[in-house]
Amino acid sequence: MKIGLITDTHLGERAPALNANARAAMAFFDKVGAGLAIHLGDVTLDAPARPEELDFAKGLFAGFRTPVRCIPGNHDIGDNPGGEADPDHPAPDARRLAAWRQRFGDDRWAAESDGWTMIGLNASCLVSATPRSRPNSNGSRA
Repeated sequence: MKIGLITDTHLGERAPALNANARAAMAFFDKVGAGLAIHLGDVTLDAPARPEELDFAKGLFAGFRTPVRCIPGNHDIGDNPGGEADPDHPAPDARRLAAWRQRFGDDRWAAESDGWTMIGLNASCLVSATPRSRPNSNGSRA
């Protein structure tokens, strides 16, 4: 299986050069027959301030043959500032996490293919107080 990795695309209507870079990368993944593209975070330019960028990014990826699995970054759901409030870099919260999940699916996942298991984890929420809005597969809440 061929897997394409992409990160820090920072997509949004106001970022035409960055959008072109992402389109070129995805077109390359399609050309070489990648079975999966994994986006490692910062899909959007600034979704905490402009949530519509989530829809823009989802639409951009939908135009390609290669399926995409995404992990959110600080530009997608907020930053983990270590407990200090910063209006320019808000901590992840349940609302932004729900908006992410609505467009891209869960913020943590496992994908199996050809005997390999890829695991995506949302590092922004590993040590934050961000509440999980749905249980893990074992019924507990993370």
